[in-house]
Amino acid sequence: MHQRRAGRLRRYGYVEQAHRVIRAMLQVAQHSGGRLPERFSGLSRDDVEPPVSYPTSCSPQAWAAASPLLFLRSMLGFEPDVPREVVVVAPALPVETRSLVLGGIPVADRRVAVTVQGREVSVAGLEDLELRSATF
Repeated sequence: MHQRRAGRLRRYGYVEQAHRVIRAMLQVAQHSGGRLPERFSGLSRDDVEPPVSYPTSCSPQAWAAASPLLFLRSMLGFEPDVPREVVVVAPALPVETRSLVLGGIPVADRRVAVTVQGREVSVAGLEDLELRSATF
């Protein structure tokens, strides 16, 4: 659920809040062998460190394992619309992330690569798809 929350926050313009969720989830992954649990116990960070997963949660759970992919999509503002032959890219990286290179992104029958270096964005592999950028 947290990964979807980050995506929704970003989509509605709450970029810093999305980054906060992403940072927190990546911190949890550092304490759990790189895996994100299905759910958490609900204990506050003030009460217990490191984060405690819910006792009967699954790890990896499919949607929890897919979270990093949605985090990348949220940071890139990557929204492919294949029926309309448009790909929107509107990156908003956290301040501590100066660059991001992501290749092999499946879009219809092709693979796309996105590179963000500061404010510069390049997209390769779109072929006949239109590239649009958006701001948040």
